Amino acid sequence: ARPAAVPIGYIPGVSDEVATILRQLDVPVTDIQPEQVASTDLSRFKVLVLGPRVYQRAPELAELNPRLEEFARRGGTVVV
Repeated sequence: ARPAAVPIGYIPGVSDEVATILRQLDVPVTDIQPEQVASTDLSRFKVLVLGPRVYQRAPELAELNPRLEEFARRGGTVVV
């Protein structure tokens, strides 16, 4: 039996195929570009995954760390 689908928000990093691999495993993934993190309703996700070297790709994302921490405090999981 396949586990229940968990909605994942994915913030792509550098030279990154993680979202593609997750989709091949039938994991529901929504891409969120780094510049969209501030305006995206994160509550619709259970998990946020930050891609490899995402802070290198988008250094301004570090300014949104409090938003990601709040997501985790409210019960979400953040994978970096």
